[in-house]
Amino acid sequence: MSEEYFAKLEYTLNNLKTSVDMWWRDDDVRAKHIPFYNFREQIEYQKYKKKLKSIIDLLNKYHIPAIFAVIPQDYLEQGSFFTKLFKEKGVFVMLHGLKHVRQGMAGMPASEFPQYQEEDYIKIMDFYNHFKQIFGNQLLEVFCPPYNNINSDLEKKLNESGLVISSANTPQTPACIYNVDYDFCDWSVHKLKPKEQIINELCALLESGAQTIGINSHHLRLSFEDGDFSFFDKLFSIINESQKIRWINPFASKNIIIDLPKKE
Repeated sequence: MSEEYFAKLEYTLNNLKTSVDMWWRDDDVRAKHIPFYNFREQIEYQKYKKKLKSIIDLLNKYHIPAIFAVIPQDYLEQGSFFTKLFKEKGVFVMLHGLKHVRQGMAGMPASEFPQYQEEDYIKIMDFYNHFKQIFGNQLLEVFCPPYNNINSDLEKKLNESGLVISSANTPQTPACIYNVDYDFCDWSVHKLKPKEQIINELCALLESGAQTIGINSHHLRLSFEDGDFSFFDKLFSIINESQKIRWINPFASKNIIIDLPKKE
């Protein structure tokens, strides 16, 4: 793993002119029922669960408030593993769509909710109430639309019911603290971007003058074989040493500030 690009990150952090708040959203927690006789899928599902636990353990190691976006479909019936894990590790949860299935016409921007349908609103609120019974205060009053895209009428209706929308900031819209600013994934190949590219892009964001940076991760797309978890371990350890960075949960009624241990 190249120390050269990590040195660039250290230099950038050491020369920041202002402090920066950062927060972490990890998408696409999906509970499934896999028949016991489907050995291949069973093995892949166990590997998936290991990835999820591994990124949570890393986030907790560095005192980063973990926020996971959970797909409601099948969760109430098949989500016991995740519920136990999230409660044990103390992570925050938000709803992430209904089925995470792309709807609408080909050629249009990806969205599960391209048009308003009353039944979508009813189902979302029904799942929210069920998840509240399961997670209590660990469930955030937030709805995260798949593909970071939702029709304005449904967004307004959810806002009126007390749910904040967490999507993604774009150059065309005013920045919002509840939206993510950076995605680690290269969606043309559904894998982590090259690690040097990630460092360069993070440094550019840190130098942009942004006061808050939301990071979007997808545990499913991380690879043990490619050293992705070791990369994040090193990345977090460097950020952890900076006096200019603090990790927050932007959705808490009062921002949860984590005082990270510093080098003497």
